[in-house]
Amino acid sequence: MDLVDLGMDFVDLGANLVDLGENFVDLEASFVDLEMSFVYLKMDTRDLGMNFVDLETDSVGLGMDFVDGKHLGYFLDLCFGQVEEQRRMIYYFDGPRE
Repeated sequence: MDLVDLGMDFVDLGANLVDLGENFVDLEASFVDLEMSFVYLKMDTRDLGMNFVDLETDSVGLGMDFVDGKHLGYFLDLCFGQVEEQRRMIYYFDGPRE
């Protein structure tokens, strides 16, 4: 009777070791999934950093647009103002052109 119980205990022990092995396999799979999650997290964080860099670049570009618009107006006034001034001087020296 003791040998039968001992045999049953070894069978139960074997079954428990098999379950333990399956649990380690599941644990290993969980760590693999966890590692994949960290890889995706790193990628998402990097992408987020890229978006902030693009945002800074767009802000600088926006500032340049305002500056260019302001100075472009001065530049156009200067260029076309000189053209009008030259036309007046030609009219003054040569008389009206037909």
